[in-house]
Amino acid sequence: RPLGRPALKPGRRVAGVQDLLTPLWKRIATRIINQPLTGVICVSAFGHRCMTTLGVLPAARFHVIYNGVDTRRGTQAPTAALDFRHKFGIPEKRAIVTQVSWIIPEKGIGDLLAAAPLVLEKNPDVQFVVVGEGAFRDEYVRLAAQMGMQDHFTWTGLVHDPLGDGVYVAAEVVCQVSRWEEVFGLTIAEAMACGRPVVATRVGGIPELVQDGQTGFLVASGNPRQIADRILALLEDADLRTRLGEAGRGVASVRFDLRQHVSHVLDLYGLGRTL
Repeated sequence: RPLGRPALKPGRRVAGVQDLLTPLWKRIATRIINQPLTGVICVSAFGHRCMTTLGVLPAARFHVIYNGVDTRRGTQAPTAALDFRHKFGIPEKRAIVTQVSWIIPEKGIGDLLAAAPLVLEKNPDVQFVVVGEGAFRDEYVRLAAQMGMQDHFTWTGLVHDPLGDGVYVAAEVVCQVSRWEEVFGLTIAEAMACGRPVVATRVGGIPELVQDGQTGFLVASGNPRQIADRILALLEDADLRTRLGEAGRGVASVRFDLRQHVSHVLDLYGLGRTL
């Protein structure tokens, strides 16, 4: 029988909230309804723990296959970074710190805003770039202006192909400071594939991607001071950025390569094909 869904992951949740074993009647009902499912793909070990804890299917039916990135696109033409800067009017002397995410509180945008003045106090030649859209965008834009940082923040809106449009290669540092228990973190994997060091929160499945001190830095969720300190450490040391970024690229090519992951999915469907 085919797998019922090629991917299933637990709902994101605020940091610290964990799945609990569901009531017996729900587990029985869910197992009956989902009996045709021969397998469920979880995109991280964290997701696997969450799903198996629910007890809605036998644990053997859950498989971990990370989300994949086309790592071949991580190395781009040297003009991509300049093209991105010119498109959004970012001065060439300013280092770029980027977060690619939905613009909502759960993604830690408020924490990034709180960290920004701590960074700018020590290094005024920094531009924070927030890529994405969300219901709170206008509120955060106003807040940045009220804090006197409007000239140091760029809000790009949606970018349909961040890899192709130079979002990551233009950045010195990529952040993902989510307060959610992220089940994976695709933008982190994309940044790593582009050889960029990442500052991310220690929540959900993110520690499975970012190796603290090796491919980037992990910080406590909701801690702007730690976020600022790690950003500054990277901005002040080009060799550190290069070392962590290249290590991240190596990890991404082994653990998050899209072709390998598609092959694993095809194997689960019994197609046994290798791309």
